[in-house]
Amino acid sequence: MKKILLASLVCTSLCLSQWASADILAQWNFDALTLPNTPSNTPSVGQIVADLGTGSAFGYHANGATVWSTPAGNGSPKSFSANNWSVGDYFQFESSSLGHAGLIVSFDQTGSNTGPGTFGFQYSTDGLTFTQFATYSLINAGWSTQNPTPNPSSYSFDLSALTLLDNAPAIYFRLVDLDTTAINGNNVASGGTGRVDNFTIATVPEPGSLTLVGVFGLLGVFLKRRRH
Repeated sequence: MKKILLASLVCTSLCLSQWASADILAQWNFDALTLPNTPSNTPSVGQIVADLGTGSAFGYHANGATVWSTPAGNGSPKSFSANNWSVGDYFQFESSSLGHAGLIVSFDQTGSNTGPGTFGFQYSTDGLTFTQFATYSLINAGWSTQNPTPNPSSYSFDLSALTLLDNAPAIYFRLVDLDTTAINGNNVASGGTGRVDNFTIATVPEPGSLTLVGVFGLLGVFLKRRRH
């Protein structure tokens, strides 16, 4: 009986571990990004192919003198950065969710003290009409290539309740500058920068990971009792 119970627990744990994983639809870490002319003075940059999965990224600024660059990422060689921010300027990411449901988007974002401090996270299925899902504030996290900075420069939005994003041929997400207030509380300066890294579109992990902990807990109790 004990052998049957042990085998059952192991089998259950293995099955649940499969359900606990999440699928990455697209991810950009920008480490392979080479801009046409670095720094490049242009109002827009794209299309930047996803480093993992399928998708493209795009940056748009109203100011034609914008410098797009690839400074240090959050514990990685590069990120995607720009200066000359105006209200309405954005980073955009596009992918497809065909065959997938229950999405989550996560990314790292920071800026210089005089860079924009308030952003909106927006979504769309046609790339034309965007709906704002959340607003958030940035800090000057001082990213470096060696040491990643976790919260509060990491952001995550659970979109599993937005069924219109499920099984869609095209999905779009924007990080949009919402006002003229800089990270330091003053006005955004022309030389103030904002950058993004590790932008990931994935499916929400199944709750099997939590159940898996319970299974291994029961397994531990069983083994402990057996030794006694």
